[in-house]
Amino acid sequence: MTVLDLFRIDGKVVMITGASSGLGVAFAQAMAEAGANVVLGARRTDRLHDSARLVEQAGHEAWRSRRTSATLSRAIRLPELRWSVSARSTSWSTTPG
Repeated sequence: MTVLDLFRIDGKVVMITGASSGLGVAFAQAMAEAGANVVLGARRTDRLHDSARLVEQAGHEAWRSRRTSATLSRAIRLPELRWSVSARSTSWSTTPG
């Protein structure tokens, strides 16, 4: 087992805000490579296509939404949602459930 195997999130759904550029794009790709399907949120939805393509190239599903982190988390209500990554703060937080 490698150290990266310890961070696998296969079968989880990850929400990324600010996913249209910068760290948000990098987080989206990294989470997909770690095994997650990804919900992509951003104000600039025209730029989410590229982020979604990176997730799909890693073999996972990507959902796109023009929402902020607060409205996105209330809107989707996915029971399997466990991790939230914000590209602005670059911090991780667990979502209850």
